[in-house]
Amino acid sequence: MNEAFMIIGFLIAAYAIVGNDSIQTLGTFLYSNSHRPWWVLWLFSSTVMVSVILFGWFNYNQDPSYSRLNKVYDKSVSLTEVLESIELAREVVRAEPEQSEILAELDLLEAQIKETKSVFTKDPRALDASLDELIGELGKLEALSQSPLVPNPQRVTVRAVVTKTQALLERIEERRDVSNFISWK
Repeated sequence: MNEAFMIIGFLIAAYAIVGNDSIQTLGTFLYSNSHRPWWVLWLFSSTVMVSVILFGWFNYNQDPSYSRLNKVYDKSVSLTEVLESIELAREVVRAEPEQSEILAELDLLEAQIKETKSVFTKDPRALDASLDELIGELGKLEALSQSPLVPNPQRVTVRAVVTKTQALLERIEERRDVSNFISWK
């Protein structure tokens, strides 16, 4: 039982070091090991710091913060409304089997929306290309829905998808200002 408490204490201390108290911990480490040569202490500390930064750099798309800072932007652009409207449109479109093109385009639009959101939060440099693809898919869906062969209920639900996707595009454009985007790049 004591070993379990020791492990839990160690994990909590390790989290405190990495998550919040690294400066205070480094000072305590240096003071408690003051009998060792200064260059050994700094070499050890520097090795740990460089290792952690390089790990983040190589494993998180050149982001030593491990992409934690971008979570603010991940939450600022919600896909819930758009995805719900796409699902509703799918249900309505399935009622008319001859509208399989619209159903396929809804699938493509959903995939592109998710891709654009991922690019927005992880690689803002590639956002323009992703937005262009999303706008292209949106245009295709809108063009398909304007066909005289598409019944009015389907046209209305597809129009709702288009409107909500355009609102999503506007939110992304508002939040893409580089001065507000939290990034190490």
